[in-house]
Amino acid sequence: MRILILFGLLLTFASCQQESIQQYIVKNSENPNFVSMNIAPKDFLGNVPTEKENIFNIINRVNFLIFNKNDSLELKKEYKKVTSILKDGKYQDLIRTTNKGTKFQIDYVGTEENIKEVIVLIVEKKEKMALMRILANGLDVTQLSKISTALNDNSVDEEGLKNLLEKISTTLKQ
Repeated sequence: MRILILFGLLLTFASCQQESIQQYIVKNSENPNFVSMNIAPKDFLGNVPTEKENIFNIINRVNFLIFNKNDSLELKKEYKKVTSILKDGKYQDLIRTTNKGTKFQIDYVGTEENIKEVIVLIVEKKEKMALMRILANGLDVTQLSKISTALNDNSVDEEGLKNLLEKISTTLKQ
């Protein structure tokens, strides 16, 4: 009986040690090899029609973490850490694709009807890596598709997006 209790405690402790994407982003936000940003959709959205605005209100915050060092060995190491975290049972595959040397992966936490987090991982030609964590309230796969469509329908405030891109560019140059 003691062995079963000890085994249960060890198993519980070991499962708590698995790093999450949130922990990875927080841990590396001060790392000089990374650029970190947190934004809210309202920071770059313009005049969005009401039905689309409701979809964007589901998104609370977006965390970005960009590997910004020209070191392919270090990039490979960080990519391996992130993909290892994403193999944890709580992350569900949505999309994985490769195009012209760029790997693109989307995973989510929750169910298809109630997505709590969307994780986007992009690795470009083994030189750059971007990780995005989208926090949501009750997002579903259909709404995720509508968000993508809305972004392509000029629902983005060009001035807000320009300011955001300038902020990213300035941060990357530091």
